[in-house]
Amino acid sequence: MGYLRQAIAHEQAEADYAAKRDLIQKAACTVEFIKADGTQRAMRVEPRKLPVKGEKAAKPAQRATKAKKARHPHLLPVWDADAAAIRSVNLATVTRIATGNAGHTF
Repeated sequence: MGYLRQAIAHEQAEADYAAKRDLIQKAACTVEFIKADGTQRAMRVEPRKLPVKGEKAAKPAQRATKAKKARHPHLLPVWDADAAAIRSVNLATVTRIATGNAGHTF
């Protein structure tokens, strides 16, 4: 019975992660989340600024990306506009995503 509960929880989390991932990757937005140390953080994200990825990336980079996605499906690499650097957002701790004039609370 415990395995069934765990599978259902995982399936629900995946749907939630997909919705958050879609909102973050569509357009520039502000993502509010809880950091690993428990503090709240807001980050301005620009999705189109990430370095080369997908088919255009080098083969070792493609393998590394695939392995990281398999091990950590809840982490999403994003471009932090204020720091001008790549950061990872834990989709499990995202509390709000603000895009333009719309806000989505989780």
